Amino acid sequence: AMIAGTEPLTESLLRKAPSLKIIVRCGIGMDNVDLIAARKLGILVFNTPDAPTRSVAEHTLAHILSLLRRISESDRMIRGGEWKALMGSLLHKKTVGVIGYGRIGKMVSKLLLAFGAKVLVYDIFTHDKTDDVKFVTKDQILKESDIITLHIPYSSANHHFINDYAFSIIKRGAFIVNVSRGGLIDDIALNKAIIEKIIGGAALDCFEE
Repeated sequence: AMIAGTEPLTESLLRKAPSLKIIVRCGIGMDNVDLIAARKLGILVFNTPDAPTRSVAEHTLAHILSLLRRISESDRMIRGGEWKALMGSLLHKKTVGVIGYGRIGKMVSKLLLAFGAKVLVYDIFTHDKTDDVKFVTKDQILKESDIITLHIPYSSANHHFINDYAFSIIKRGAFIVNVSRGGLIDDIALNKAIIEKIIGGAALDCFEE
């Protein structure tokens, strides 16, 4: 048996483990496992959809607060021997765009609402009107949000979900948070947007490469 993270489990790798009978992915995403090869080799594959929900949601909130309060920026300056009082801003009354309203997106929204933020949601599958969030289009999220956080799976359809076009219409000075999958953002377009000060900054814990 194997407890797996996000490392790629390809057919060639699976063939090198002839005794392997079961893989359990810690988390919901299955995109790193060659499911066709696993089925062909008689390996059962399961995920644990709820296991990381609160952890990832709190991790997302930590990134948002770090960006707004300029915590990591201040830390780098002080470690470099420079002291300068930096002015941050509140999460309260900010507009936050949550892209993807699955388990994690819902938990992130709940935490954001507790801070008094306005939450906009874009999701192609879910339109749950019972929650205190507003469902909008992708373009509205980009144009109106002070902070945008990604909580969708990676797929060929979602490749570079945030790209040059997105940065051409994004609210100037907005922050982007991605703790989902690296390939959702065009890294080159993101770098350009930061250098040209189109966005205020980004917090990432995943990268395309």
